[in-house]
Amino acid sequence: MKISRIVNKLSKLNKKIILLINDIIISLLATYLAISLRIDTINIDIEFYKNAFFIFPPLAIVILFYFGVYNIVLRFSSEKDLQLIFFAIFFYSVCTGIIFVLFDLSPIPRSLALIQPFIFFVALTLNRALISYLLRIDKKISKEVICLLYGAGQAGAETLNSLKRSSKYQVIGFIDDKIDLQSRKIDGVKIYSFQDTLKLIERRVIDEIILTMPNIKKERRQEIINNLSKYKLRVRSIPSLDDLISRNKNISEIHNLEISDFLNRTIDFHSDKVSVIYKNKIVMVTGAGGSIGSELCRQIVSHSPLKIILLDHSELNLFNIFNELNNKTNTTEIIPVLTSVNNIQRLEKIFLKYKPEYVLHAAAYKHVHLVEENIIDGVYNNIFGTINVIDISYKFNVSKFCLISTDKAVDPENIMGKTKRIGELYLKLKSRDKTKKMETHVVRFGNVLGSSGSVFRIFSDQIKNGGPILLTHKDVTRYFMTIPEAVGLILLSSTFKSFGKIFILDMGDPVKILDLAKKMISLSGYSLKDESGDHGDIEIKITGLKRGEKLHEKLAYSNTLLPTTNAHILEAKEDEEIDPNFIKNIGKLKSLLLQEDEIIVKEHIDKFKIN
Repeated sequence: MKISRIVNKLSKLNKKIILLINDIIISLLATYLAISLRIDTINIDIEFYKNAFFIFPPLAIVILFYFGVYNIVLRFSSEKDLQLIFFAIFFYSVCTGIIFVLFDLSPIPRSLALIQPFIFFVALTLNRALISYLLRIDKKISKEVICLLYGAGQAGAETLNSLKRSSKYQVIGFIDDKIDLQSRKIDGVKIYSFQDTLKLIERRVIDEIILTMPNIKKERRQEIINNLSKYKLRVRSIPSLDDLISRNKNISEIHNLEISDFLNRTIDFHSDKVSVIYKNKIVMVTGAGGSIGSELCRQIVSHSPLKIILLDHSELNLFNIFNELNNKTNTTEIIPVLTSVNNIQRLEKIFLKYKPEYVLHAAAYKHVHLVEENIIDGVYNNIFGTINVIDISYKFNVSKFCLISTDKAVDPENIMGKTKRIGELYLKLKSRDKTKKMETHVVRFGNVLGSSGSVFRIFSDQIKNGGPILLTHKDVTRYFMTIPEAVGLILLSSTFKSFGKIFILDMGDPVKILDLAKKMISLSGYSLKDESGDHGDIEIKITGLKRGEKLHEKLAYSNTLLPTTNAHILEAKEDEEIDPNFIKNIGKLKSLLLQEDEIIVKEHIDKFKIN
């Protein structure tokens, strides 16, 4: 019969009763062996020494109970538990010695007060080690996840109740920072301090720690995650408080850490001010199916606009965001438009039909390497698609226009960055026309964690596939922000009066990508491979910077950034002068595109004075 079957059958009995019977047998055998060693023969007269068999086993069991030996979780027994057994047996030996001194128990030799406890201790220790080993083998066979729940509050108790119904998880304890909760139990599961669980964590007994504190402050949550990242331990979480309140997720949904867990930032998005701007308005979002565009749509819909026009050239992306929003609102009309910003005739008809009041232009090809390899399409979309949307917005008297830009537009060294910078300058130039009433602004920010092609998603997939993690350079740094953070600030920037201003989102300090990769490896339960490749799980391989990539990014041309009414949105102070030949160069670029010669197009773009 397989070990797992035996263990499963035994587990149906009361574990303490099984251990009690087990220990009585061991004590009886230890008594027999002690007498045999003392009289130097295995053929002993049990009737003659029967008092020894009535004294030693019951006394041993009582003392083991008194010392709490039967509260030890055998699968995770440690040196601390061995010490507990040692002290219990030592006390047991002292008690037997006292009994032999106070009472005449002849013909039982008094030396048994030392010999029997010693044999019993050795036998009991070996027995516990064997049981622990067999239970761990069973754990490997059943693929059960051994976990601790970090947080012994209401959410932790509900998570425990949920996981107890699952055959996948075994919860062996809670971790909680509150001293008054430690050593207490929830449904039979003990609450520990973090220090008390360290030996189990360091010995790799624990597979996973699940964070069950949905309402904890972000700073404390990050502190806990940073602390856990020191160990080779998978860390997961229950949904956030917002998701639980909105019922987007339930408490039983255990998921990997979210990208926001890697950033230490708390932002007030002043949703009341944003709602005043967007409520009952007709809003258009270009690139509505993309990472930024789809989040713009989600957040805008929450402010109850009259209509939202979703414009995208990807049928699948448009279908997904249209269905999602339709299920979220009954008050806003959701209008999906499947077209490209390069189709100016189609754009005119759309603006004429729906008359958008606010336009947020997020449609762009944004992957540096792909645009570098597809210059013609990148230029068409990022420059002339942007020009089309700007010109038509002016033509149809849109009230507000926002251009979503990137930090790669600052001192651009690649085609993608240059195309975005040209789009910025075109909007600034058009904004100088004082006869036009359309408010305009650019919002520039760095990398967003979780977007398509973001380093977080790429690393997550590479770790899931067993590595290696591909890193362009060990010293490369990037600014990071989550998509909801970036979009929340984009919408807040709409509350500012602006004609051609460039707003910079404060993204904190730049993040070293190598450090991010190491933390993600650790929190996924793996270790970093050493340089020899002999030890560790996941390798980080340096591939070299790709064509057009920078080692470090910056967010503005000048170090002078002007404050706005929100600490997380700054205004870029840039040279107001724009090359007099700028419009002429755009016209020439458009004619060169007809030749579809990437070298010629690239050479011409390099001639633009855009810094």
